[in-house]
Amino acid sequence: MPLKEAIKYLGVSKSLLQNSKEIMPFKIGGRIFCSKQELASWKEKREKRTFYLILEDYARCFDFAVAMYYKGYTVVDWGTARKREAGQNLTNWIRGQLGEIAVQKFFKKNFNLEVELDFDLHKEIVPQDIIGVKEGTAFRNPKTKVAIKATKFQNSYLILGTADVEPENRKSDIYILTRIDLPDDHLLRIAKDELEELLKKQKHFDSYKNKLSGFKPIPCEVVGFAYRQELEKIDNTEQLAKILGTRNPSGARYVKVAGKLRDSIEEWKQIIKKL
Repeated sequence: MPLKEAIKYLGVSKSLLQNSKEIMPFKIGGRIFCSKQELASWKEKREKRTFYLILEDYARCFDFAVAMYYKGYTVVDWGTARKREAGQNLTNWIRGQLGEIAVQKFFKKNFNLEVELDFDLHKEIVPQDIIGVKEGTAFRNPKTKVAIKATKFQNSYLILGTADVEPENRKSDIYILTRIDLPDDHLLRIAKDELEELLKKQKHFDSYKNKLSGFKPIPCEVVGFAYRQELEKIDNTEQLAKILGTRNPSGARYVKVAGKLRDSIEEWKQIIKKL
């Protein structure tokens, strides 16, 4: 199948299809093609590991994000000293917590395992995202340290800062990647009715009133995982800029391309045993 048709068939970006190594395009006579069988197999795999999180899930994450913001937590952009504004902070925190809930549902659906997530606020960053594993009627502490990382739905890499991997009090044994299809206008969607009432008499309202959309379930994909020792440390500026999509990034990152993550049921079962 030609590349353009493959992109349309999967509903993904050109970047993901060519860079994630989840699908291997090939050239014939200077044109790029993809195997129809491989495309169908990956599409089915993605559908099986994608969970649609509802408004209740979103509200739980939004509550956490707002509490974090008013607690005074702020985040700076990678490689800069520039603090992110409130909307960007809220979006990043919401996306991160949605990823954790997706993993929780993934474990329950596929392995009938209940895990406990940490939605409490702490003075310092909590390194591990799974804080309890259910045995019988009670939760116990996990035996393995697990970090859950969330990225945008079209991204191709698991990317970690050195602070997530190197310090003894922060590093995890296993890093799970999730991709979250959180709409750019999600903060507008949850306030659709209030915005319409507020803006209906304003000059430009007619130009966008039909574009205001309400909340819809959010697709969240549990892509796969890597053990800490499988991560690649990259400090080459040019290479990092290509991966991060930014200019002149500073510092090193630990990286694993999505297509090289562990994602088979048998490999997930090994995590379950370790938990």
